[in-house]
Amino acid sequence: MRNYTERDGVPGLTVLYGVGALGLLLALVCGIDILIQHRIFIVPEGNITKPLSFDLSIGLFTLTTAAILPIANFTRRGYQVFVWTAVLTSLYAYMVETVQPFRGLDPRFSHHFRLIDGLASMGFALDSLIIIVLYIVLMVKFFRTRRLPIVNLAIRYSMAGIMGAFAAGVWMIVERGRYVGAHGNIIWVHAFGINGIETILLFAAMSSSLNGSDFIKGRLVHFQGLLWILFETLIAVQTARGDSIFHLTVISALAAVLLLLWCGIFLLVFVFWCQRTNRGASVPQV
Repeated sequence: MRNYTERDGVPGLTVLYGVGALGLLLALVCGIDILIQHRIFIVPEGNITKPLSFDLSIGLFTLTTAAILPIANFTRRGYQVFVWTAVLTSLYAYMVETVQPFRGLDPRFSHHFRLIDGLASMGFALDSLIIIVLYIVLMVKFFRTRRLPIVNLAIRYSMAGIMGAFAAGVWMIVERGRYVGAHGNIIWVHAFGINGIETILLFAAMSSSLNGSDFIKGRLVHFQGLLWILFETLIAVQTARGDSIFHLTVISALAAVLLLLWCGIFLLVFVFWCQRTNRGASVPQV
């Protein structure tokens, strides 16, 4: 069975984009509720900022997945399985993470569960494991394909970061919470890993549009990808020691240096990209 290409179209891709947009809408609803109701916490343990950040993060993550999916080189059947599994697992995650805090419950690690809430939490853990398997398959696909080499290179680094985020998710399940030690917060490791895909891909997209050899562009993406993975690793180590990532230690200082270096290179490429875009826009049309 032959693999599909961008021109063939990905079955169900529009629905996946819709699910990503739904996450942004749900985050907006949470933000509006906080502003109108003047509340963040709902007794006994609901926290509206959690679904806000979760829905926003997963919405962006799903939209990015939909954007890169056409070059993943699946068969038509493979695309159908991936897309609809991603749709269903994302919808379930939205439901649990958004509804439970408004009911005053922690959706994953509540101390006030009834039976139905416990089942929903167990379902969420299973849902998370399915998502992990799904993205392991997607990662393998991108490591096998040679299409769009610079973008694909960025996707590979992004997938490595995502695997780190999933490991942090499993870590939270084992710890039965996001906190470890006195001040360590695993959610930061999870968040930087999940959302690294947008930043690394944006950098690759800007780099690939600049003048210069593909070799130099590839080295830049390599460097940025490695910086991000090292940064994520260092904050994971800091967290495992029970320290906040904002607590000044040798590890957190080194992580901050790596992040500043990453941001500096990103901004430099962004400036070059803006200059190139402006020059292109100023060329008169014949």
